[in-house]
Amino acid sequence: MKNMKKLGFFAVAAALVMLVASCSLFKKSTASETANSAAATTTVNTASSAANEAGSAAGTALKALYSSYKSAGKLDLSNATNLLNVASLSSAISGLKGSDKDYKLSFAKGLVLGSSNLVNNTNSETVVDKLTGLAESAASQAISSASNSTAAEKIGAVAENASTIGSAVSSILNIFKK
Repeated sequence: MKNMKKLGFFAVAAALVMLVASCSLFKKSTASETANSAAATTTVNTASSAANEAGSAAGTALKALYSSYKSAGKLDLSNATNLLNVASLSSAISGLKGSDKDYKLSFAKGLVLGSSNLVNNTNSETVVDKLTGLAESAASQAISSASNSTAAEKIGAVAENASTIGSAVSSILNIFKK
């Protein structure tokens, strides 16, 4: 009985080896094809990772802004923390300007994670569309260009564009009330 089990195991193992060997005979690829495929995968994964990280940062900023919005009943752009969160949001969404569907999908996945599900499968497309519109606005671009500046310069850029940004961000935050 013990020998039968061993024989059965070896028969299954031998069949698997033959199956793998025969499949590899049908698909032969050159070294350049393998390298090109690996390079393409790396490029896609890098872009996807960048979009995901940007989405996560945007989600974190939206979550903080929504928390403040909910407790104050409005988006208070006289609050320095909110101004910095708007600046962070503007920096994070800058990649949405002119982006493709794959970037937006990866961004949305990060957005859901970063916002701790404040943004979810139901509202993510609407939120990404509104964020894309915000990213393409002149006000957001002015804030994004100050993203490598000091906190005071970031706050100044947000303050200069407060009415435009405040209106756009408030419309996004209203989505979460539903």
